[in-house]
Amino acid sequence: MTQKRPDLPAGSISRRKILAAVPALPVFWGTACAAAAKPYEARIFSAGFDGSVYLGGLHIVMNPGWKTYWRVPGAGGIPPSIEVQGGNIAAFAFSCPLPQRIASEDGEAIGYKDEVIFPWTLTPADRAVRVQAAVSAFVGICETVCIPVPVAQDLTLEPVGVATRETALLAGWQAKVPRQGTIVSFVAAVEDDGVFIDVALSRPAKDVFVEGSAMHFFLPPVWSDGQRRARLKVNGAKSAGELRNKPLRMTFVTQGGEAAGGLEQTVTVS
Repeated sequence: MTQKRPDLPAGSISRRKILAAVPALPVFWGTACAAAAKPYEARIFSAGFDGSVYLGGLHIVMNPGWKTYWRVPGAGGIPPSIEVQGGNIAAFAFSCPLPQRIASEDGEAIGYKDEVIFPWTLTPADRAVRVQAAVSAFVGICETVCIPVPVAQDLTLEPVGVATRETALLAGWQAKVPRQGTIVSFVAAVEDDGVFIDVALSRPAKDVFVEGSAMHFFLPPVWSDGQRRARLKVNGAKSAGELRNKPLRMTFVTQGGEAAGGLEQTVTVS
């Protein structure tokens, strides 16, 4: 049985499609660098059972200057993919912590520097029976050269509610995953020497990352009204009509005592 993250967000691209499009991306895939000392460490780990789901993560530590990517990687790159095979598996999903904007010669990337953990959860079909799980992941790790990084780990998951040494490490990164919340009052598509979305918020935010059609890339916001309104240019859109009545998944870096992971909301463009 193979389980993948269910209900991929709008704008998500399968690994097969991304790999087919790699020659068009502004990145360079090198083997010489990969053959030398690796500029990263990557591993898959489990972090215990909470009585309902097994917890774990994909842990990546990178040398200074290197980065890996969020669900929407920016100007070029590969978003993370994590899958599982095995029996007694009802569901499997992984989450992305709040990313940052990373400037580079090839354009802005959206992702992570230094270190990141992508938390995952596995729901067993029968909670009383252990799970033999083959977890595999695929990420791109880039500096001026990009390295495709496959990671795999066979795990024996016991239905025992005992914390492991990884539990505290994982908890810190789970806190950085955006939580579902309501922050958007409305979002509208407009044309003004280009195609934009105008977003009104119920509270100030520091940044916003937008996922929609794979053909559209949303530039950083231009803020007004005390950072309660944002205008984002949409590269790749020929008209505002391409956006209207379409869902957008919006991830906000929030202010004023919000959780470290910010807020996430799916909205329909008017």
